[in-house]
Amino acid sequence: MIPLFQVNRLYDVTRDVRDFRELFAQLESPCDGLFWPLIGNRRGGKTWALWALEHHLRGRGAPARVLDLRNYGELPEPGETHVLLDEPQLVADGHAGARAVAPLLQWCARLRERGQCVVMAMTPAEWQVIRDFGRGPDHKCLRFLGPMHPTEAEKMAARDPSGAALELLARLPAGWRGVPALLELLLGEHQRDPAAALPELLRRTLRVCERIEHAYFHYVFEDSLTAEQRAQVRRIAWGEVGAAVDPMLRETGVVVGDKGEARVADPVLLARLAPLRIHHISDIHIGPKSAVAGDLKADGGQGERMGEVAGVDAVRELYRRHLAQIAGEREAPHLLVVSGDLVEWAIAAQLQTAQQWLASLRPHLADHPWLREQEPRILLVGGNHDVDWQRTDPGDPQARHRAFAAAFAEYPHPHLELPPGAHGRSIVRYVDLGVEFVLLGSAELGGETTTSADVDALVGLIEQLRSRLRGPGTAEAAGEVGEAATLPAARRIDPGMVHHEALKALLARSDASTRIAVLHHPLSPLPNLEISRFGGLLNAGAVKAALFDGRVCLALHGHVHVGGFSEERWPDRYPDFTLRIASAPSLGSREISESNGFNEIVVYRDWDGTHNTAQIVVRRWRLDGQRWQGGSKMGPFDPVDGGRVG
Repeated sequence: MIPLFQVNRLYDVTRDVRDFRELFAQLESPCDGLFWPLIGNRRGGKTWALWALEHHLRGRGAPARVLDLRNYGELPEPGETHVLLDEPQLVADGHAGARAVAPLLQWCARLRERGQCVVMAMTPAEWQVIRDFGRGPDHKCLRFLGPMHPTEAEKMAARDPSGAALELLARLPAGWRGVPALLELLLGEHQRDPAAALPELLRRTLRVCERIEHAYFHYVFEDSLTAEQRAQVRRIAWGEVGAAVDPMLRETGVVVGDKGEARVADPVLLARLAPLRIHHISDIHIGPKSAVAGDLKADGGQGERMGEVAGVDAVRELYRRHLAQIAGEREAPHLLVVSGDLVEWAIAAQLQTAQQWLASLRPHLADHPWLREQEPRILLVGGNHDVDWQRTDPGDPQARHRAFAAAFAEYPHPHLELPPGAHGRSIVRYVDLGVEFVLLGSAELGGETTTSADVDALVGLIEQLRSRLRGPGTAEAAGEVGEAATLPAARRIDPGMVHHEALKALLARSDASTRIAVLHHPLSPLPNLEISRFGGLLNAGAVKAALFDGRVCLALHGHVHVGGFSEERWPDRYPDFTLRIASAPSLGSREISESNGFNEIVVYRDWDGTHNTAQIVVRRWRLDGQRWQGGSKMGPFDPVDGGRVG
């Protein structure tokens, strides 16, 4: 039984879905140059177009012949009136196997002198080789093999008598409907597994395109386009707004639109080149110290009421609206990483608000061609304020983390609510993207207290003063303030530490090319004026040693409410590697020495002709009034070769 959908088959007029009548009419007339150039990408249907033209010409009584030039060392002397040339194999820089341009053009000139019409199907890169040689036809002679028309795609899908292929076609993104080879591959995969969900079907077809027998990206991107065109496609895929788009990219269906509106239409090229965008937020501090986007100088309830009337929102709500505004655009993040202190105190009301707020962000995160449906989009680590300070019993040290773990059970997070031996490795891998996150719980000892005699005496004095001040109308009468303040801050030592068992996750063997660590506490002091006994990571040296050993290219943290970038090197042990560190400013606390903000990490994905590569840029965004403004950045840098900076 002949499959309904099969690529790489010989030409069959009964299976040809393209309507070339307008193109045929153009190519039947004489060309002002040596030949008619028919420009199209590899895997774009050039060979079938030539065979369709031969069939059409012979049907009109005009002798025509398709010649695959790969089969000829010496060029033949055909007698047909129409000579249709395929695979001229013209490559710049004299690559091995390339055909010399001069003999080919001389041969075309002889055919032209004999009154024969020559049509040569070629890629944009091959056309550029001829143009550089200086003897090619005028650009007015160019004819293009563009994307399929919707009716042609419907004709292909109609081969399936069940109608399932037509139903699927209506749900496909436009790029998949425009390339015959891609649509045939996808419909073939659908025929093999009709129950597969659309996202999985698209990913499966992308993987099929990477097989050696198809090598779609290589042939369409590396083999079809010039170096300048490839650079332009990269910039467009990466979201850069530039000059006018090369018309050949639009005519052949690689790109749609122009200038700032340009987008990569070919889904395989887009999947390989589309950057991964990550928002790193920290220190939201949902509770009485939440920052608002305004200057409320009124006191108490009057200030809150005036803020409501004036439309002053919490900063975190401005961020949510920002995500909603850019959702679906090329600037939208695909992943959200939270490095702790979602709440002020780990009490039920604040945790519930944090749950609802995170849930409201998820619908605004963008899809990515290589993100699987089951892969998490929001990753968390807890901070010292996410610890339940009222449950720091030395006999049950994990009790302090259970409220946070229960509230955010659906999100990947370090399992500090379990004994160290049962933590497991909090690693989140995005296999198809080559990206891995290692989530480190640096608030393991959050809320830790001391019981020295001097501190006991101080706490007793504080309790006496509090009992005298406590009464109707005081701040202590407020429910959440009173509940959270039952443990005096005087007892707290609250150190930042990562358990040695958790550091083993960094040393685990990984195939990911990009490894990112997330923790709450800073790895090194930042250059600010904060004076705090709770500011550092006590075992920072051991943590950084594990980061270097694990080849972690980037560490994300919060805690100090200050945005900053730094680079650390260990020349004696790792002379070729650099650890980058990005501190996120507070997204939602009013206790800051600078603007509220967040970090954006962009992993720019590329192909060097042999294997996947990447460059990373980290940019800080800050709140300026009611608007988010881009600021300083770190990178680009290579996640594999950390010592090399772009």
